[in-house]
Amino acid sequence: MKLRYAQFSQENLRIRFFFPKGIIDMNSTFKVVFNKARGALMVVNEVTSSVQGKGTKTVVAAAVATMLAGVAGSTMAAEWVEAPKDAATSAPADWKLDKNAYHFSTKNTEAPGAFLGASEKDKTFTFDKSLWVNGVEQDTRATGLWAANGSTIKNTGKIYVTGKTSWQNHAMGAADGAKAINAGTIVAKNAYGMFIGTSENGTKTPTIQNDGRIVVEGQGAGFELGGAGVKGIGINNGTITVGEVFDKAEDKWAHGVLINVANQTFTNNGTINATAEGTSAIEVKDDANNTALKFGAKSDVNGLVHLAAGNTTLTFDGTVDTMKIKTENGVTALLDLQNKANLTLEDGLKSTYETVTLDDSRLNASIRGDDNTFKTVTVNEGSIFNITKLNSRVDLKSDADLPKDQLLIARDQSFTYDHAQMHVAGKVFTGNLKVGTLDQKGTVTLKGGEHNFSKLTVGAKESAFNLGEKAVVTVGGLHLYHGEGTAGKVVVNDSTLINTGALTFEPIADKYTAAGTLKLENGTFQTAATDFFKKKEAAAAEAAAQPEYEATGNQAFLAGNGTLNLTSKAFEYSLADLNAAQNLIDNNRSIKVVFTNGTLTLKEGETLDAKSISGLNLAGHTGVSSAETTGTFAVHQTTTIGAIDFNAVKDKEAKGITLDNAAALTLAGNGGDVFKNLGAKVTTVTTGDLVLGTAGNSGNVNVENLAANTLTVVGAFDAENVSFTADSSIKEGALLDVAKLTSEQNKMAVAGTLVADVIDANVTVDESGVLVLGERQLAPTKRALLAATPAAPEFVDQIQKVVTANNAGALVTTNMQGQALFAAAAGDRFDAEKNVGLYVDHTIGVDDTTGKLIVGNPIDDKGNGTVAIAKDAVVVIDTKKFGAEDTVFDAKLYLSGDAPVILSGLTTNTSFILATETGSGDAKPGINLIDNNVFFKGDLNKAENGSLIVSTVFNDKVTDDAELNDVIKTQLDGSHNQKNADVLAAIADTTKKAGLVNKEGTALTDKGVQAVEEYLVAPLTAGALNLAYDATAQVNAVVENRVLEKADGVWADVFYASNKDSERYGDFGYSADITGGTLGVDTTVSCGAKIGAAFTIGQGDADSEGTVHGYSTDADFYGISLYAGRNVADTSLRISGNLSYLMFENDIKGSVAGASADESLDGKAFTAGLRADWTAYEGAFTVAPHAGLRYTFLEMDDYRDLEIGDMNVVEMPFGVKVSGAFEPAAGWTLQPSVDFTVVPQLGDKDVDTVLGSVDVIDNLYNTELGVEAATGNFSFGLSYKYGFGKEDRKNQSLNLNARYMF
Repeated sequence: MKLRYAQFSQENLRIRFFFPKGIIDMNSTFKVVFNKARGALMVVNEVTSSVQGKGTKTVVAAAVATMLAGVAGSTMAAEWVEAPKDAATSAPADWKLDKNAYHFSTKNTEAPGAFLGASEKDKTFTFDKSLWVNGVEQDTRATGLWAANGSTIKNTGKIYVTGKTSWQNHAMGAADGAKAINAGTIVAKNAYGMFIGTSENGTKTPTIQNDGRIVVEGQGAGFELGGAGVKGIGINNGTITVGEVFDKAEDKWAHGVLINVANQTFTNNGTINATAEGTSAIEVKDDANNTALKFGAKSDVNGLVHLAAGNTTLTFDGTVDTMKIKTENGVTALLDLQNKANLTLEDGLKSTYETVTLDDSRLNASIRGDDNTFKTVTVNEGSIFNITKLNSRVDLKSDADLPKDQLLIARDQSFTYDHAQMHVAGKVFTGNLKVGTLDQKGTVTLKGGEHNFSKLTVGAKESAFNLGEKAVVTVGGLHLYHGEGTAGKVVVNDSTLINTGALTFEPIADKYTAAGTLKLENGTFQTAATDFFKKKEAAAAEAAAQPEYEATGNQAFLAGNGTLNLTSKAFEYSLADLNAAQNLIDNNRSIKVVFTNGTLTLKEGETLDAKSISGLNLAGHTGVSSAETTGTFAVHQTTTIGAIDFNAVKDKEAKGITLDNAAALTLAGNGGDVFKNLGAKVTTVTTGDLVLGTAGNSGNVNVENLAANTLTVVGAFDAENVSFTADSSIKEGALLDVAKLTSEQNKMAVAGTLVADVIDANVTVDESGVLVLGERQLAPTKRALLAATPAAPEFVDQIQKVVTANNAGALVTTNMQGQALFAAAAGDRFDAEKNVGLYVDHTIGVDDTTGKLIVGNPIDDKGNGTVAIAKDAVVVIDTKKFGAEDTVFDAKLYLSGDAPVILSGLTTNTSFILATETGSGDAKPGINLIDNNVFFKGDLNKAENGSLIVSTVFNDKVTDDAELNDVIKTQLDGSHNQKNADVLAAIADTTKKAGLVNKEGTALTDKGVQAVEEYLVAPLTAGALNLAYDATAQVNAVVENRVLEKADGVWADVFYASNKDSERYGDFGYSADITGGTLGVDTTVSCGAKIGAAFTIGQGDADSEGTVHGYSTDADFYGISLYAGRNVADTSLRISGNLSYLMFENDIKGSVAGASADESLDGKAFTAGLRADWTAYEGAFTVAPHAGLRYTFLEMDDYRDLEIGDMNVVEMPFGVKVSGAFEPAAGWTLQPSVDFTVVPQLGDKDVDTVLGSVDVIDNLYNTELGVEAATGNFSFGLSYKYGFGKEDRKNQSLNLNARYMF
């Protein structure tokens, strides 16, 4: 096939291809454009107008690559130019480059020769000219620029290199800790662009880095990491382009990056193009074991990545790319995707990956054998492994042309989804899933989350389908193979498997084994009752008797401990029935039978006492105690019951009851009390091993003291005083809220949440665990004396033994909402994979003799009475909750200087006692104080009594405006409106990524300064004052127009105005819509004067324009007007005047960096005006000049004690009106008019605020078009006014009026 024609357009670099007829019409669907953002050619689909990703390359490559080869080859050839004849052939001394071109041609065959070398450590040498390097002989070794001994060389010019033997000739090289940087252009023709020297040159790690362009022509490589005995580093930030190999012999090749030896690292942040035949983008040779390939967010690799060495790690950090990766037989690679990487692997390469780990990333790949094999895959939460296509059939037919309807995980592949979903073809997979075959092992592990599959099949060869971490999986059928030595398994660990279809156990080769096929590890399996029970065949004579049931045999496949939920139609069963069923399934009662749809109906003589229900799961029912106070519920097998009823206990005076349970007893709770009908004097219940709750359940331990052996909390429970005598635990997702927790020596492990006022037990807070410490309580001996001695109260310390939180992700807090509050304040300073959290908003007390609090991993034990906070901890202190006399840690504090102590909630200057004593002997201990409010800086000092005092001072560098700083400082001094401090704190919050604070957290940005200014004049920002002025002007216009009319009577006027002034207040302005109506009445008195009165009601909506945060005003207004006017003698000069008084009720709304700016303010306006109108010409039309004088007083309530001054506005409007009159029909008069008015401002144009004077109004230029129609005693008018002024001022109003003359 032949490329007939290529047309290039400079504007969008459109390429038009004309192909032989019948092959493809690419021009109709695709074009190639230059994408400025990516700096590369992109294929664009003209139908969808979307830029195609790298996947498009695979669509068009087959049709285009061959044809472009010729173009590419000619383009590459154009890169090489011969050296000019006048090029200097001698190397300049000391890098003094006095020529524009140099030519280094050598026949040296004994040792590598370099044109220019550098060996001065930590010094940079730059080459900015043109250099030609030529290795003339077959064995010649020539290098252009060479760096050694920790020096740096940098090319910003052009280097052309060629030779007889490609690998012996180089443009640049580095060795022994040196660095070579290409920031210009390198053209390597049968040569290498950049390379690493061997250990003969020194063993320190050298670096080669491309920030410019490298072009490879013929045989050669852009980079070579091949220094034997040296760990080299290669970095590509620019472009490496590999052209066509001139010689097509098998031993001829070209590579973008060539790695020859072990332990090399290459990082690509740029572009590598190598798509011609015989080339590769990255080549890892068979001796290059332990190579690390890293691809960044800007990485773009076009061409083959060929891996022939073992243990090659490929890390994709934010990379979005489609790649062609080939591993050789027996060679495995390791993939690591992170930080929103999105990688697509091309098909058909038969590559093998030993491990794949996805963190916040996406991988798109086929798992068919001809494409890829993934040995161990871990898909972490927030990530997606998108298996691009199904790979098997349920009916096992292998015809390649048949569509696939099943996902098969086999060929020793293992997939783990950690709180992530399975995806196929871009969607969450819910189809048929098969794990393993009869001769191939497969493993799928689902941790957490909810999953659904049409059918689940688990094969042999020890294949496994594992559930963990409270996963819930529903399948529409479950099929398991079993056979001696080859059985597959389903393992349900602390999770739930629900089967809604057929349950089948199929033997292999007629060999039968049931060992562990379906194993429960504190898990639940739900399926139909008919899967485990069937009716016995009754004899004819017994046909009328109640049917009996027997086991199906499937119980043999069950193992472990957990719950078997059996579903069926609704039915009733007795306790005897349940015991019989339980014995058929598991006589040892490790697996508990529950009839999900059944109703337990006790037969005569049956009771739910301990003996009758021992070993059963009756979570929805209440057990019955014995008559004794000891041995009242002595179960001998693990048992679950909702609660226990003690009504049968005879001793009503008993103070304690002992259950004497020999096996673990679970009290489900079911949202209520776990002990029913306790005697009035019972204060203590003693149990053996006790479990509180089932997953998702809750309850209340309604006794003063609960004493258990081992206590396990699974649900959410409240209690008073709880003690335990063996190591105990609170499981993940569970909660125990107690007044006091006690144990002499044993430990409580907290993976869920423990809330306690007093902890007199050793407690460890595990990963994801939360410990909430209540407020310190007054010591009992002091409560009675408190009134007499209020100045010296004594408290019970919360921590009386050892509390340890040293597992990453653990949190200790003093607030029930501490997790959210801590996360908001700590921001990205806290990494749950590395750090331990501590949030404090009230005093933490530690007992001097027995208590200690350990947060993080301190180096050593600090002793009793201490709080030890290690460097891996993050501390947040809510400063709003502490005053000058308040203490955060009532203990001796050991605090690592590396642990950030974040002062949260800072809205005003503050001080408080950090600790009563410090373990540091320094007068000013080095503590890493961090304030989340840019307005303050934290300071730490040691008082004379040894306590640590934290205080804050105002940051006087927060803006460059000293006057603004003073205003802010005043508002934050603690004596002003707290709402202002709250909003300013929201603006200054360094944890928010709103662009209001600089990256260093030391000052406001310009945007932040504007946000502060907008808020401090919020009524202006919201347009409230301008809305009042505009509404008053609208009423004035209505009244003035009315007084000029000759008729009198009852009249009404409806008006609408839309005003906008987008830069009224400097960088921002307002817009407003005003509607209202006026109803008036007037009459003409004996002197010829017209007098009248009117009432106005209306509403306005204003919005800020161009502001950082949005503000608005909703206003209702009403008022009265008085007016009068008459002609002077018999002239056409008419003098008129009016008075108006308006009241405004304003609701200002706004959200400033998440803080509310909402407030309601009242305002008022008083206005008085005089006007003179003179008819200068009257004929076919009338010309009437007019002039006036108006005074307006505007007043607004202060906004949150931020004063807004009054305005005294004086205006002198003047203009001219031209009008006409004609009769369009009998009895009708029509009067069109046009009026142009200038409104100069003579009084206040601005208003006083805490920021100084702010402009509110300015001169205005109005044009009004109107028309009035009258017939009989009725008249109607319509007018439109347009006004403009400075700062993009635009006013528009529409008036509709009507009147009736009596």
